[in-house]
Amino acid sequence: MRLLIVEDHAIFREAVAKACREFGHEIVGETDGAETGYDLCTRFEPDVLILDLGLEDQDGFWLVSRLETERNPPKVLIVSCYCDDYTFTHVDHNLIFGFVDKGVSSLSCIGDALAEIARGRTYFSRGFRVAKAKRDRDILALKSLLTAWEAMMLSLIGSGLSDSEISTRVHISPRTVQGHRSLLMKKLGVNGTPQLMTFAIAHGYSIPHGIQIRPRSYETWLQRITRHPQMPEASPHRAISHDNHLS
Repeated sequence: MRLLIVEDHAIFREAVAKACREFGHEIVGETDGAETGYDLCTRFEPDVLILDLGLEDQDGFWLVSRLETERNPPKVLIVSCYCDDYTFTHVDHNLIFGFVDKGVSSLSCIGDALAEIARGRTYFSRGFRVAKAKRDRDILALKSLLTAWEAMMLSLIGSGLSDSEISTRVHISPRTVQGHRSLLMKKLGVNGTPQLMTFAIAHGYSIPHGIQIRPRSYETWLQRITRHPQMPEASPHRAISHDNHLS
């Protein structure tokens, strides 16, 4: 397959490129930034993008979102040491076909992942799956902790709306919004609105720009953003493969 590598650590990028050539793949480009990665993707149209998340200019998921609108976007294999709430919230994307945990997986895992992607399957390393399973259990615990109304308020706060904007959105007074905000901080054990916003975003409680949510229709929205996260079900076009290299 034709590969593009976006990785900001030069030594690791060179090692990945060398290993991929040994696996029989062609490297069409290498870069250390998301913006130049986007330019190279649109220019060369690689089959697979090997992508780090912690880039200096932009978040790796920014690049995935940019590529989503392209005519012929590549499949994305993430190679990163980040296995946190933010990553788990954003990794469930149609373009992302795999994740290799950079911290504990070997270069051979990248070869295994590429082989599975070439077959139309997905590949998520064991380290990633173990961390994600733990996070999923935490999400279920959070869902049982919050009422539907509290979850709605957390989503609106996580979207960066002010008290007056939230009050207009859900038809309550700004003072009532302040009360809900204080109760949420106490219930979740966070101090201040910035921490509350960070918590909301990290746990997937934010409403995309332009989406209008009415209180009566919020149950549907709540079910979507707090559903028990699952990897895509196996199918001929998007089957799942897991590595067996980690204990």
